[in-house]
Amino acid sequence: MRRVGVLTGALAVMLPAVVWGQTEGLTGAGGKPGAVQCSMCAGWTVPHAPVRLFGNTWYVGMKTLSALLVTSPQGHVLLDGGLPANAPQILASIRAAGFDPRDVKVIVNSHAHYDHAGGIAALQRATGARVLALDWSAAVLRRGATRDDDPQAAVHFDFPAVQRVQVIADGDTVRVGPLRLVAHRTGGHTPGGTTWTWQSCEGARCVDLVYADSQSPISADGFHYAGSAAIAQFAEGHARLESLRCDLLVTPHPEATRLWERVAQRDAGDASTLLDATACRRYAGTARAALAARLEREANPAPQETRTAAPTDPAAFERLWRARQDSLKRNVNAADVQLMNGMIQHHAQAVTMSIMAARNGAGQSVQRRADRSSVSVTMRVRECECVSMRAGGQLVARPSSLRR
Repeated sequence: MRRVGVLTGALAVMLPAVVWGQTEGLTGAGGKPGAVQCSMCAGWTVPHAPVRLFGNTWYVGMKTLSALLVTSPQGHVLLDGGLPANAPQILASIRAAGFDPRDVKVIVNSHAHYDHAGGIAALQRATGARVLALDWSAAVLRRGATRDDDPQAAVHFDFPAVQRVQVIADGDTVRVGPLRLVAHRTGGHTPGGTTWTWQSCEGARCVDLVYADSQSPISADGFHYAGSAAIAQFAEGHARLESLRCDLLVTPHPEATRLWERVAQRDAGDASTLLDATACRRYAGTARAALAARLEREANPAPQETRTAAPTDPAAFERLWRARQDSLKRNVNAADVQLMNGMIQHHAQAVTMSIMAARNGAGQSVQRRADRSSVSVTMRVRECECVSMRAGGQLVARPSSLRR
């Protein structure tokens, strides 16, 4: 097992602090804007006050996107960077917890998707920290875009590329002063998925913390886990998680392990809900069952998954929109959004989506973009307007406003 040392006495790169809410200058691969929009992005930008989880381990992420800070007098380690737009909020949470972001010496990552790695480039610039990652993730971080062997490759945003990434190996120990964080490859969700373990102490009591990477077997349409390399990656990761010493489990999406419910119960006096030595085994068991269910669905697809595709003719597509106007008059609800998203998904091979919902006439926007085809549609409570529709890179229809 190698040890990755960090020069904690080196002068940190002094860059202007990122101001809360500032996202200018964040660009992805090929100069694309770093700010991304997706169906969950609105929720993923809701801030959360920093929370001391145990000892020197702090939660400094969003309400539904994790970022952890492990602190020491000689420097800190930051785990994950959220969305590009989350970087200012993470920096603000670090300061609110009483720490200087410039004392962050190392940034590591759970998996290299835009919602967990998108803010790393800005955080690196603001802190001067070194970024360390397993080989697959390091390559993705450097280019700011995932690779074709990622099950979600066709549906993920590019994000700001990280300029300096040091490759580490499975089992390496990252050291900053007295801190020791160990990297464990737990792939499947992505080939480079990484779980991190370390100890934190309160007085004489020390506990084993595990930041377990996502284990959900989700993918882009058309990807099949059966027969893919992800099956073996998941199996290895599940076994690894079950073998870890695990007193306090945190995941990249905190709701996956009911973190806020557990913290609330801890703060109410029941420490047993936050510290649970069985949590990693149960997490792995749940993930294994989810993968088995996914493979069963692939082997025996439900009828609705193999039924008819939506029409590719723009006029027919417009008629589908008109057929939904009555329900839109009443309100834009979750069922409407799901049905319309399905139309768009079948009409265009979309790689990104944004849903921003608002009531009281403010409207709701649905967008999908792709390299070769895209649909951009604006839905409003009082007006449904198809702004544009593109296929094969060429404008094929520009329907007029569809008024109720």
